[in-house]
Amino acid sequence: MLNLLARTTFLGGVIVLAAYHNANFKSTNSARQECVLYRDVQNLTLIGTRFRSDLESTCVCRCELIKIGLWTDALGHLEIPTMQFYNGDPNNLTFLENVRECVSEIPPNLDLCYRAFKYYKCYVSYFGDVNLDLPRFVPSTDLQQQQTVVDCARILQISHQDLRSIAATPLLESTQSKCLLRCFLIRQGFFSDAAGPNRTRLFAQFATVNDERSFRYSSGSATNGCRTKAGIGAALRHGS
Repeated sequence: MLNLLARTTFLGGVIVLAAYHNANFKSTNSARQECVLYRDVQNLTLIGTRFRSDLESTCVCRCELIKIGLWTDALGHLEIPTMQFYNGDPNNLTFLENVRECVSEIPPNLDLCYRAFKYYKCYVSYFGDVNLDLPRFVPSTDLQQQQTVVDCARILQISHQDLRSIAATPLLESTQSKCLLRCFLIRQGFFSDAAGPNRTRLFAQFATVNDERSFRYSSGSATNGCRTKAGIGAALRHGS
C-alpha cells in the first residue's frame, strides 16, 4: 500500500466523483457481450456458449478475461480472482493441482488470444462451466487504485506534500493516514460502516496465496476492530 501511495503522489488531473464506491462487478456474459460489440463479431452464437478454437472466438475469450480482471498479457491468467467465477470447490486441491499442471504446459510463445483461450480451457476442463450471468467482483488495477488514493486525498484535503509524507512513514502513524486508508477501503468497496470489511473482495484483490480460509483467519484480529480507524488501516495493511 505504501508503494501505491508513493506512485500516486505524482498523479494529477481533474477528479470526477460519481459513486459511493468504485468497486466493479461484472458477469462473464455481460463482459462477453461487450467484447462481441467491441470487436464487431458477427457470430452471435458466442454469447452464452463455450468458446471454440477459431481466431475470432479466442480473441473474444481474451477480451472477456481482461474485462472481468482474470487476464493480463504480462502475467497471464490470474488464479485467485478466477475461482469466484466457477462452480468448483476452491478447497479441492486435486482440481487446483490439475489446473495448475494444465496451465504449466501451455507454451509461452503462443499468440496472445490463443494463449488466453488455452488458460480458459484448463479451467473449464477441471472446474466446469463458468457462472455466466452472476456478477462477480472485478479486481481493480494499480492505476485504478492510485486514482482512488488521489480521489480520497482531494476529499480529505490532503496536500501532495502530506501525501508524500504518508507514503514515506509507517502505516497508521498519523490521523491523516488513518483517514486516507479508511476512505480508500470504502471507495474501493472493501469496507462499509454497516457491514464492516468485505473479506471476499479483499481476498480477490490482495491475496498472494490461493487459500481463502487462511487469509480470512490471519486477517481476523484486524477486521474485528475494523469500525475504528486503526482497525480499518490494519485490514488494508494485510493486503498491501
